[in-house]
Amino acid sequence: MSERIYDRKRDSIHRGPEGGRYIDQYEAELDRDFKDFEGKRILEIGAGPELRFANNLVQQGIHAEVVSLSPAFANDADRSKALEHGTGLMLAGDAVTLPFPDNSFDDGVALHVTEHLTRGETLQMVHEAARVLRPGGAIDIAPFYDDEQYPNHVIPDIQSTMGTGVEVVWRRPRAPYKTKRLPDNTGYKQDVDVYILTIKKKSR
Repeated sequence: MSERIYDRKRDSIHRGPEGGRYIDQYEAELDRDFKDFEGKRILEIGAGPELRFANNLVQQGIHAEVVSLSPAFANDADRSKALEHGTGLMLAGDAVTLPFPDNSFDDGVALHVTEHLTRGETLQMVHEAARVLRPGGAIDIAPFYDDEQYPNHVIPDIQSTMGTGVEVVWRRPRAPYKTKRLPDNTGYKQDVDVYILTIKKKSR
């Protein structure tokens, strides 16, 4: 199943990874165990057209409902490719205006999406992720860099914007993903600390 709900000039910038990301990459960079997804409804933001994450869960014997979201699915070629590999539900959509009602998901992942967003868009994405979580649910978003010269830098005061029903947790990934070598404003490459943002919606 798919819908055409995405219409932004920047869709080429926001495209998901070629093919998608395998579950072991999510496990490593988000410090997650795929067994945690058992029995849950999961949102994958920034999916690739081969739907590797959703397919990997099936191959590992994990019973979960995965909704794969990417602006690329508005493109006929990518949508057709996704339908060929199809596992679960795929939607063409934007991370900063998630096309789902409140309280839709138990869990979620968004890897290497923030690098393609402005600071304002990242804040919108975080609020949207919290909105679509069910009580007791959580979503992991990464990477964030501990340096203000990068648009997706760590936002220390983000908890104050979220309201009392949402908990914000900053975590460090496992080695070798604790740091990343990035160019600074002058082009000089430096090692920058990497963080994972976990958004948890408190149980009622």
